[in-house]
Amino acid sequence: MDLVLGSEWLVYVEAAIITGIFGIIAVLLKIVYDNKKGYEGVSSKIGSTDLKGNLVSQHGAIEESVNNAREVLNKEINTSSSLLLSKVEKIKDHLIKEKADQENSFKSMDKDQQKIMGHVEGIHALAKDWERTVNRNRELEAEVISLKSQIRELRRDYDRLTTRYDSRAKERENEEIEY
Repeated sequence: MDLVLGSEWLVYVEAAIITGIFGIIAVLLKIVYDNKKGYEGVSSKIGSTDLKGNLVSQHGAIEESVNNAREVLNKEINTSSSLLLSKVEKIKDHLIKEKADQENSFKSMDKDQQKIMGHVEGIHALAKDWERTVNRNRELEAEVISLKSQIRELRRDYDRLTTRYDSRAKERENEEIEY
């Protein structure tokens, strides 16, 4: 009977060893597969550089690729910035022309028209100032509401603390009376 139990035990050990070996082989194959996928991903992101040879030549190829990309980006930035600058200049010229036109139209008015124009500008300034005041009042109203809420919370906390303090004081009085 001992011989039979000993041989069964040996079978289990052999099965465990074989299973472990297959597990190790599977893990190694998975690692090799993942490394290959990772290398292909990095290779595709680097671009069309020749990565054959030693590290110095690989570094040189990557550096050349980066420099080429940098030159392309610099050209695009210069083109975009010059286009933006020309648009800004056009807007500036338009505003200068518009201001000159307004000054000329103001000069061509008679005295009464100039007075009316001054009053209209004053009304516009007053309306803007009134709008700023209304916005500031809204902000202040919101702040007042917030402060009132904080005051209510503080009063509740104060009432709770005084109630607790009063109840403790009464408990102490009762304990003193009992003795």
